[in-house]
Amino acid sequence: MEICDVLVIKDEICFIVAESFKSSPALWKYNIDKNSMTPLFHWVEKRGFCAVVVGKSIYAIGGRTLRGTGGHRRDLLAHSSAFDTEGNEWKEIAPLKEARRNACGVSKNDEKIFVAGGADVFHNFLDSCEVYNIATNEWQLIASLTVPRALGKMALIDGTIYVLEGCVKKPFEDPCNSPEAKLVVECYDEETDIWNDRTAMLIDKISTRGRSLWIGSEFLLDVCSLRLFKGVKFNNLYPIRL
Repeated sequence: MEICDVLVIKDEICFIVAESFKSSPALWKYNIDKNSMTPLFHWVEKRGFCAVVVGKSIYAIGGRTLRGTGGHRRDLLAHSSAFDTEGNEWKEIAPLKEARRNACGVSKNDEKIFVAGGADVFHNFLDSCEVYNIATNEWQLIASLTVPRALGKMALIDGTIYVLEGCVKKPFEDPCNSPEAKLVVECYDEETDIWNDRTAMLIDKISTRGRSLWIGSEFLLDVCSLRLFKGVKFNNLYPIRL
């Protein structure tokens, strides 16, 4: 069993899980007050989507199909939809401008959803970003990241959007063994539509569990994430799923 993502919705903790790399994800909802777990099997028929919480809904944005058409590689998706966790119902929304998987995203004021990066069907990491207007049901391309990355994390802090960690391509030596290797933390200025490098995280300062994967002539860096919830620390290492 693989935990693909963990989301907090009001008084519930939602776990997106899958039994295998090829299986449909399920949604397990844990109610804190009732101390009860409710499973929703075969919740959505895709993987690698960006999950964003807005109010009582989970938005499943982009991703890839579970199986390719005609025996080919799995198809990339721009398809997006919203799941009402109270009514257990799906509602389709406008598709992304650019199909992507393993992107990161966050909601702002329950009015907009920002999505950044990800990967295409050929394993190329993306720097393109989009914003979704919930009221008008429209996606719009915005400025690109300074560093293409997949499986990153996006956070909203004091009204500012940050993108950090994830998988990035390094066209030189193994970044985990290089004292100069850094992973840029970016922030988005919505007024000027510009991503700025806010700081850089030294690889050897992030986690001893950080790892790199050799593909072709480049390294992909996967970094741990840190979650704090009610005083309990979760240190999650998300597997690379390309």
